[in-house]
Amino acid sequence: MREWLRAGAVDGFVVRPAVLRPGLAQLSNEVVPALQDLGVFRRAYRGATLRDHLGLPHPANRYTTSSSTGRTS
Repeated sequence: MREWLRAGAVDGFVVRPAVLRPGLAQLSNEVVPALQDLGVFRRAYRGATLRDHLGLPHPANRYTTSSSTGRTS
């Protein structure tokens, strides 16, 4: 899976535990740290919002206009 990711053959995987509570704990405590050590899973998010995390630009606010006085209309 790591080689597929590095080769660009995939851009991610969906992993679901077979049993929610123990499986989710095992993913969080064992699998995620192992993937982070391999360098294939993030250790932090890029920003504070989903838009930041995905690297999307912030759209212009259509309700404000800029002027030399700094006022909005």
